[in-house]
Amino acid sequence: MVRASLEQKSYQHALDFLIENEPERRFDTRLTYESFLALQGQARTRYGDECFPRVEYSSRGSTVTIHTVHSALHAKAAEVVQQWLDEALRAELVSHDMREVGDRFSTARGRTMTTGNDLKVSVKNPDGGLVYHKSGQETMTVAIVVGVSQAYQPLKDDIMTWLHEFHCRTGVLFSLKEKPGFKYPMNEYSAADIGPFQNAISRARLDQPFGPYVYNQHQWFGSLDHAFVEIYRRDTNGGLKSRQRFNVIKDGKLVLPGDSVNLTLTVKDMFPYDEEDIDVIQLLPMFFRNNFLQEFLEDGVAGAARWRFNDAIGNRRN
Repeated sequence: MVRASLEQKSYQHALDFLIENEPERRFDTRLTYESFLALQGQARTRYGDECFPRVEYSSRGSTVTIHTVHSALHAKAAEVVQQWLDEALRAELVSHDMREVGDRFSTARGRTMTTGNDLKVSVKNPDGGLVYHKSGQETMTVAIVVGVSQAYQPLKDDIMTWLHEFHCRTGVLFSLKEKPGFKYPMNEYSAADIGPFQNAISRARLDQPFGPYVYNQHQWFGSLDHAFVEIYRRDTNGGLKSRQRFNVIKDGKLVLPGDSVNLTLTVKDMFPYDEEDIDVIQLLPMFFRNNFLQEFLEDGVAGAARWRFNDAIGNRRN
């Protein structure tokens, strides 16, 4: 009876979060798979085929996760990591005269992935990643997880779910922190503010591209204070082989050196363990171009400020 009562309370909290649907939020709670299905049904009933809010489930911790609509910064961060992987992988394969092997990959971005059986099911949506296709089979080999101003442990738990339940070989976690966090304004704004707001954002981007972005004494984006990438690898037995962290932004400044960065990833980290077609490739690191990283993140910061302003005047663009 006590467990049933706790389940009902947790379910109600999750449902309240789903109904409130405040942008740029994440909610995690322990629930049964049956409660997850009920919440998933509520999301479909209330929001139809909209991408957000999104309800996920991990059997690893019996955890329901609800994501409301992501910020433009989240989207740009996911995009830059996906582009990093795509470009670096194809460049290495071309250098080994294996261009056609690269055509076996597709992106995991925008897909709903399901694994398990009736007794133990997980349903997740990656921020990006790689899916390998061969002989009519597909294997998700790399998962990308992005978090903007989110607690570290849930993001790490997501990576562990991708490695241990979906059997991805590699996980890439990109965590970014806005400081201070955003609060919606008390004052009302209208379409008449759009022009002055855009001018203020354009001026701010020239002087301080990572923020803050202020209009009419309200901060629409704080500062992109810090960001880091973590690389996770699963071993052949399903355990965690390694984890490495690389700082990207520190104290509001890009700290990646040079024109490219070595995240210690190799071509083999992108493929299934049993793929024999790449045995001839040396274990050389893939280098990731970082000259476009700053532009992507600047676009994301300014885009987040614009999205919040549009939301405040009732002109939200998902």
